[in-house]
Amino acid sequence: MGLTDLRSRCACGFRSVRLRFIMVVSMMSGIHELGVTAAMRTRFEFDLHTTATPEQVVEVLTDFSSNRPKRWPALSAKLYRVHRVGDTDADVQEGQDFPKFYAIWHYDWSTPGTVTMTVTDSDYAASGGIHSIVATAGHDGGSDVHGIWDITAKNTSANIGVAVMRVAGARFFRVYYRRVLDGVATGTR
Repeated sequence: MGLTDLRSRCACGFRSVRLRFIMVVSMMSGIHELGVTAAMRTRFEFDLHTTATPEQVVEVLTDFSSNRPKRWPALSAKLYRVHRVGDTDADVQEGQDFPKFYAIWHYDWSTPGTVTMTVTDSDYAASGGIHSIVATAGHDGGSDVHGIWDITAKNTSANIGVAVMRVAGARFFRVYYRRVLDGVATGTR
């Protein structure tokens, strides 16, 4: 499919996000075929409002019980492993089944209302990448949540996933976190 075909499809109803996704995947496939292995870094921020309190936000983010995969539906129960849990930090392996990948995250919640996750090992992300969530009291008793995602791909195949996050990550996290956090507030998660 050429660029002209993509433009005509876009004019006929493709959303610009889909067009960008197709172009990124096409570009990454071409880079992979050329043997280029440059790591791609993606950083974005997102904001959402939830009916969960800041305490509930931190609680669900730091619940490392066997119930965690049920509370976080994108999390693979097969890849979930708790290595260590301290008073305000933990080392946890998490991943998903499709596409299959994992990361070992160092969780730190020593700052009230904040949970920072740092990649320590992964099959797709370079060590040192972060995902941070800050929850502050909202005007209605819920929380205003601010998130940061700053991850660098570890290898060429991971570049595709990181590129997808560059295009759709902020929207994905807004929808996913709101669903999980609102479920915590209503007692369904």
